[in-house]
Amino acid sequence: MGQCSSTASSEDVGAGFASACQVLLTLTKPVPVVGEVAKVLLEVATKYGEISGTLDEAEQVKAWAFAQARTFKDLEARTSDSSKEIDEVLRGQLEDVARSIGELLKIAEKIKRGCFLTKRIKAGVFQGKFNSAKNAVERARVELDRTLTIKIADTVHRIEETADANSDKLDAILAKIDKNGDTNERQLQRGLVESVKDQPELLTVAEMVVDGDGAGAVKVLAAAPAEVRESAAAKYAEGLALYQQKKWSEAIAALQNCVARDPKNSKAWFALGGAYYGQNGMKNCEAEYEPYTQCIALDPNHYGAHVNLGNMLNNVRKDYDRAEELYRKAIELDPKYPTPLWNLSLILEVQKNDIPGAIKLVEECVRLGRANCEDRLVNLRAAATPAGKSYSEGLARKNEKKWPEAIAALRRCVDLDANHSSAWFELGYAFEQRDGNLSEASYEPYTRCIELEPKHVAAHVNLGNLFRDVRKDYDRAEELYKTSIGLDPKHVQAHTNLGTLLSNDARKDYDGAERMHRKAIELDPEHTPPLWNLSLILEKQKNDIPGAVKQMEEYVRLGGIPGWNDGKERLAKLRAKL
Repeated sequence: MGQCSSTASSEDVGAGFASACQVLLTLTKPVPVVGEVAKVLLEVATKYGEISGTLDEAEQVKAWAFAQARTFKDLEARTSDSSKEIDEVLRGQLEDVARSIGELLKIAEKIKRGCFLTKRIKAGVFQGKFNSAKNAVERARVELDRTLTIKIADTVHRIEETADANSDKLDAILAKIDKNGDTNERQLQRGLVESVKDQPELLTVAEMVVDGDGAGAVKVLAAAPAEVRESAAAKYAEGLALYQQKKWSEAIAALQNCVARDPKNSKAWFALGGAYYGQNGMKNCEAEYEPYTQCIALDPNHYGAHVNLGNMLNNVRKDYDRAEELYRKAIELDPKYPTPLWNLSLILEVQKNDIPGAIKLVEECVRLGRANCEDRLVNLRAAATPAGKSYSEGLARKNEKKWPEAIAALRRCVDLDANHSSAWFELGYAFEQRDGNLSEASYEPYTRCIELEPKHVAAHVNLGNLFRDVRKDYDRAEELYKTSIGLDPKHVQAHTNLGTLLSNDARKDYDGAERMHRKAIELDPEHTPPLWNLSLILEKQKNDIPGAVKQMEEYVRLGGIPGWNDGKERLAKLRAKL
């Protein structure tokens, strides 16, 4: 519907409606009748807006009705009963009037049936205020039918049949969405349906997106008329279609266009946040902050936006207090989903040492059927014991890098429970950090951890480092590294450390070392130590200067090893050798 920059005052609306009913019963000339019907529609829209002022429909009908009143006032000054040209114009305008009447009546029926489009409206409150306006509109329709010989009833009937068909299609699409097991996708798709419900020509596009045919939806949109293609709803549909295809940059551009055209579209803001997450490799990023914040400001009850903004604050900004607030609000909004329960339990356990609180949340996750909760619940309950409390305290001091305090708490834990393998491992690591490097102090903790948990990969790697760097027992170090790789063939540090051992002066197995470093790089291309080590082998043992340059270029591009060497000086020296 067209928009109007002017608005009617409340006094104008009241006066228009007060006179409209009487005028409708007495006037017989087409133009005045149509003008008064527009006033009636304006009053209906106003009553509609009194109880659902946040809905777009009310504002659209109000703007359209007022625009029609101005149009007919202008026509009244120029027309006559014998003007065939104006009569044709009136017929077209009257069909628009009939369409609006039909849509309003259809909405009223939908409210009675509790349709999803009106779930936010309190039906009981609405009905009392709507009845008087509905009666006036019915009388207007009868009067128009009698005085103008235009079969408005037939027109409305056709419109209602179309509305029925569209409603059935919406219901079918919603039924498909309800079967989607992904909470975020459900919210995105429901947002799409909500956005296009007033543009039936976009329902096919919405259905294609819900069916997983994003590429087809983009093609249909590209072939649509410009006025359809450039609408905010179409841009949202396009953004979701591209989102579905993981074309993140294009999806972001379309969704940005949508919110530029319709800044109050909370669903589009939510989708934009998800697109930034996808663009960042399905990892939280700072770019998500504004979209999710805007979504919550527009829709304070949006469950998904609370969860996702909580994740962003938790994982990126480390703002655990604000993340906790958002997770708790999400749980309040929809307690049947375990994701915010689980995420909040991690904050309580790891960041706040609130083990009882974490236990309560994980118990609820188990009740809701979340997979893989039982083992963590067992561990949390163990953490509630005296030994467990000492272990949790040790981890808390570790996170604060207070190593003497961490060692004291972890020592209390193993004194209370000598079979606590994780505490032994953390104790060995805390000794390393306290001393600034490996020392004999870590030997017993790592050895005890392996005895209790023979498949503890990190304990094997760290004990191997101790044998290599402290005891210089290279055979035992190699054995431990190989055991680590056997337990976890994708363990990057085990490959890197074995490569370093094989290339030392005692081993001089440069081919074996090269294989280990190349494997480490393959497993994690952004792990820089094997790049440095491999470049040394290629330069000094293989005389492969171009190969060494290539490894150092990547090392420098990734930022080197912070606090040790950025690699720029060595790269310059290597390039000078080319």
